[in-house]
Formats: sequence, C-alpha cells, structure tokens
Amino acid sequence: MKKHLPLFSLLFGALLLTNFSFSQKADQFAYAVTDVQQQGANWNFLRKIDLKTGAYSDVLLNGADASLVAYNAATKKQFETPLNDARFGTAVNAAFATGVAALAYDKKNDRLYYTPMFIDQLRYIDLKSMKVFYLTDQAFTGKPQKSPDQGNIVTRMVIASDGYGYAMTNDATQLIRFSTGKKMEVADLGTIVDDQANNGISIHNSCSSFGGDIIADDEGNLYVFSARNFVFKVNLKSKVATNLGVIKGLPNGFTVNAAAVSAENKIIVASAMASSSFYCRPQLFNSNSLFNCGHNLANF
Repeated sequence: MKKHLPLFSLLFGALLLTNFSFSQKADQFAYAVTDVQQQGANWNFLRKIDLKTGAYSDVLLNGADASLVAYNAATKKQFETPLNDARFGTAVNAAFATGVAALAYDKKNDRLYYTPMFIDQLRYIDLKSMKVFYLTDQAFTGKPQKSPDQGNIVTRMVIASDGYGYAMTNDATQLIRFSTGKKMEVADLGTIVDDQANNGISIHNSCSSFGGDIIADDEGNLYVFSARNFVFKVNLKSKVATNLGVIKGLPNGFTVNAAAVSAENKIIVASAMASSSFYCRPQLFNSNSLFNCGHNLANF
C-alpha cells in the first residue's frame, strides 16, 4: 500500500453500504486518479484510498494503456478499430489519455464518469466489469481545441441528487449537464453569473477560481472549491455563483484539487501539490460550520 501519492481527482465512495449487519458502517474510501510515483504529475492511474488509514490500493486501472479495450457508450459494443486524433494520434484510446482532472461517482449505476483534460469527450468506467466506455457521438463542451489559459478545460464534476451529472470548465463559462441512464445526453447550460454581492471575487477569475472540484447538496445547489481555496455556492436554476469565502485553517501551500462528502456529512478536501501524509489523509470539515447552509449535503 502506498500512502503518499498526490491526489488530483478524488471522489467519494462512502455510501457503498453493506447489508451484512445493522451496526456496520459505510465503507470509508474514495477513488483517486494519481501518478505511480510520489512527486509525479501524470494523473493516469485509478486507485482507492482508505480514508481511515490514508493507504492507497494497488492500481485498479492503468489509464495510460492505449491497448486497453474500450467500448462505445451508445451501442455498448467494442470499438472495432482504434480511435485516432489529429493531435494525439492513437494515444486517445488510453482511458485517461492527456490526464484526468474531473470525475464523479455514480452510485446508482456503479460508474465513474470523467473527461480527459484535452479530449472533448465524456467517458465512464463500469466498476462492476471495469470496462471503459466512451461517448463518441456527442461532444462534451463543443470546444475540442483548448485555450492557452486552459479556461475551457473541464476540471470539476459531480453526480447530483437529481440523477444528472454536472461538470464545469475552469472559467465557469460552461456548466455541462449529462444524463447517466441508458440514453446518455449532454447539454450545455451556459455560463455561470457572479452574484452582485461577491465584492469583486469572480468565479471566472483565473487567479482565484480555476481548478478544484465541485460537490452538490440536496436542494439544487453546487459548491465549487477552487484550487486557491475559494468556495462558491451555485444555484442550478439561476446559475448565480455566490462567494462564500476562503477555507480557513489550511496549511501554507495547500491547494484544493478534490472535494467529497463523507457519510458523516463532512467535507473532505485533498491537494495535488504536496505529498506528505498530512495531505494524503485529507482534512475533514463540518459542512454546517463551513457553509452555515442549514441543509444536508447529498450523499452519493
């Protein structure tokens, strides 16, 4: 077991409840995309992390393996010929080609949804079979060429309590919704709007608001954690982002690159920028004290 790999993308698996005993607690683990070495930045390897001990599992999926068999998400059939891309060639066949910064756990279907950083495509892993499926007949953002400032790269993703997946670009000009049922559909919900009460802190600003992750509550809100540790509440109906402030008490150099909700309704944040055991055993925050939101965060 390795304990000190940097976390980049993390999603929570705590509600894979067992039914063996009424006293048995929910599994306390998360899925993470990591490198194989401690200081590496090639986020291509899927693992589990035990949130009680901080220990990583062995590699569950080598996302850098371009020879891995992949399947069409629409037809569920294996691709007969390798995919090819003008920029990346047949490397696009690798499950995590170009790295992964956004993924989300779908409890209902036992899947991990994600999108590669530089490939405009929604993909998912069926955790029951460990088969990988690519949605090739629909673009994800519609912007396959990524901008120099990486503003249109998707770095945040979550499955909400309404059953839909939501993803957001770095610059928050695109909120993407996707269905997780038999017929997968992708919809661009448009840009996020800053709350007038934000006092100049914009969800579109690269200095304060790029990167990070999102989680969802059970009342139609997303919570965006930026890599600079800012937190925004985004209402899905109005698409207005309200700045809730900066997370307090984090050590110097900590950047929030992943966020998840525990079975105890606490928020876990993790950093990709440090490799000490402190960062690999994510700090817990009580959601009510952090947000003072007065309602429960959706557990999924």
